[in-house]
Amino acid sequence: MKIEMSVSALNGEKKISLDVDPSQKSLLDLMESGGARMPFGCRAGSCGVCRVKVRKGLEGLTEMGVVEEDTHTRCKDPPEIRLACQVELKNELTAVAFEISIAPEVQIDD
Repeated sequence: MKIEMSVSALNGEKKISLDVDPSQKSLLDLMESGGARMPFGCRAGSCGVCRVKVRKGLEGLTEMGVVEEDTHTRCKDPPEIRLACQVELKNELTAVAFEISIAPEVQIDD
């Protein structure tokens, strides 16, 4: 499966296209399977380190689960902020195009 995304970080914005393993569930796992790195802490949804701002494509992602909602409430985030370790693509059979912003101190590797 191919994911097209535009990612904003410290060193600017880059458009990346990843061939990912469709058996992976979370956005974090999908990105890692395609060779992209992003920050994470617990992978359980409670630390908030993997928070991303979804600027485009929110409708292609799953609704928040209980753990993500709790972290979202605690961090007082707007609806477009999601946890990469918890959010999943709604339909793994289709290519997805979306834009995310990651923590400002993170750099995107070429």
